[in-house]
Formats: sequence, C-alpha cells, structure tokens
Amino acid sequence: RLKNVCENLYPSNVLMLYVEYPDGNGQPLVIASSIWLVGTEESFFYTGASLAGYMHLCPNELMIWEAMRNLKKRGSLSLNMGGLSTYKKKYGSVISAIPIINFKKNSWIVTKDDFYKTIYNVMRKVKHKLC
Repeated sequence: RLKNVCENLYPSNVLMLYVEYPDGNGQPLVIASSIWLVGTEESFFYTGASLAGYMHLCPNELMIWEAMRNLKKRGSLSLNMGGLSTYKKKYGSVISAIPIINFKKNSWIVTKDDFYKTIYNVMRKVKHKLC
C-alpha cells in the first residue's frame, strides 16, 4: 500500500530517505528509512522505521535533520511531524494538541477515542515509572 501511495503522488511531492551502514561483510545495509510529504507551506512526516539492532547509532536523528535541510531547499516553510511526543522539541518543534469536543447523549457511553486516550495515558504513566 505504501508503494501505491508514493507512486500515485507526484514524485516531486515525496521525499524518501534512508540510512546505510556496512554489515559484517562491508556491504551497505539499510538500517533506517523514512517518507516525507512535501508541500510549499507545510511538509509532513509520513512514516519511518529503523532496525532495532542499530538504534544505538540514532539513524532516525540523521534522517530528521537531513529531511529538514532537504525540505527547506524545496521551499517548505514548516514541518509537521504529527503526534505529541516530547522528543520532537529538540528539533525546534512546537507541541500542540488539537482539542476535540465530543457531545454524547449519555455520559456513561465510552467512545473508541476515549478508550484509546485512557489506555495511552495509563501506558505513559507505567513507562515513566519503569524508567
């Protein structure tokens, strides 16, 4: 599906980055990759991943900085990385939540969004206690 998304967008509107690192035989191995959607006003981080065994090399950091340089050269004025993760602050990001108002006839009904928000907040508290 991802390949179809990228093929159907204009090639000039997609930035694909990857980080190579030599494997045991000296051959290049892709250890991280990312896709960015390019716009003139605002560009967006679409997706990215890296191999767990190479996380200590911080390949995602390299890709994010390279993406910012490349998107600026293409004329993009801002970068939307999405989400509320605080690690994005080190890139000069402004963390902002978009409020959503749910009007429920019965307050005892739990919507899917309420459930996911509750689970997310519980997991964050558990993670902070473990660290």
